Amino acid sequence: MLYCIEGYAQKFMKVIRYSAFFFFALRTLAVISCQEEAEEFIDETNEEETITLDSILTGRLISASQNNGYLDNIVDGSSCTSLALPITVFANGQE
Repeated sequence: MLYCIEGYAQKFMKVIRYSAFFFFALRTLAVISCQEEAEEFIDETNEEETITLDSILTGRLISASQNNGYLDNIVDGSSCTSLALPITVFANGQE
């Protein structure tokens, strides 16, 4: 008889877990789906303010994104910049 009660209790706990999961999933979807989309309109700009493929800024952005600066991280600790190796260090009047 005790086994029968434990079996029902386990089934009841599974139903409670699944229904709780379903409730929280449904609530999360309801919260996410009720948000309004923000629309952004871009005004027309003149040619001086537009970034083109042949502009200086585009060339510098491409150059900076392709720079692999991990080789000198032990010296400067930055992967975004690179040093022209070899370097000479002057400290306390000594080279």
